[in-house]
Amino acid sequence: PSVTGTVTFRTVRPISMRDLLPTLEMLLRQNNAAVVVEEGIYKILPISQVRGSVSPQLGVSSQPLPAGFSVIVVPLRFVGAREMQKLLEPFAPENTVRIDPVRNLVVMAGTQRELRHLLDTVELFDVDWLAGYSVGLFPIKSADVKTLVQDLDRVFGAGGDSPLAGIVRVIPIERMNAILVVTTQPKYLEMARVWADRLDQVGGTSGGSR
Repeated sequence: PSVTGTVTFRTVRPISMRDLLPTLEMLLRQNNAAVVVEEGIYKILPISQVRGSVSPQLGVSSQPLPAGFSVIVVPLRFVGAREMQKLLEPFAPENTVRIDPVRNLVVMAGTQRELRHLLDTVELFDVDWLAGYSVGLFPIKSADVKTLVQDLDRVFGAGGDSPLAGIVRVIPIERMNAILVVTTQPKYLEMARVWADRLDQVGGTSGGSR
């Protein structure tokens, strides 16, 4: 009784049974309503009343998503929950993505089709960003780590329109007084080591020579 609204909908050919529920959900979404399946009963409820009718479940790509409006919990492996939330929000309906930063979880709510899109997006970005990269950790003796990183960025042209932008990444590890170099090309690690030693000997000042 609490669901109201008007929809004008026309199709040029019959809708298959497989597409019937997703089509209904799309039309209901336009009127802030959703389909909730409880013990084989399909309920039409306002979105605001769905919370008490849906139990969260683990979202795994290998398992089919439930029909109707549901809530899934997705544990993240490689990306932080806050960063993933930023990635998902442009693709998600309003107020359907929540996070648990402590446990690194993303909680998503929506229809079967909406959750499939969101789950595919999570899988696209939740990857080991070091896979396929070469990594070098170089201790620094005398230079200031932050200054040395800025100098190495100038050497490799890591920013702007440089051809090496995105290929060589230099990260300061102040706690260890070292720099972390991540690159898609192993040959640049040796180049980074040589320049790090060179700049370290002159105190991390650009333009110095050995």
